[in-house]
Amino acid sequence: MKLKQELIFFDALVARLKEFGPPKMGLNVLMGETTKPKLMNLLGHLKTGELELRSGVYQK
Repeated sequence: MKLKQELIFFDALVARLKEFGPPKMGLNVLMGETTKPKLMNLLGHLKTGELELRSGVYQK
């Protein structure tokens, strides 16, 4: 179920980028010209299951 939410988020991100272009301040500033291919690669790997997003809180 979580994977579907991730795909919805990234599909919406790509749609916004196509409609409005990149934001004035965001990852695109840090990654430069490679932002679009990196995001498309990320989305493609999420869709095929080759990549999985994980987050957590770690304590000593």
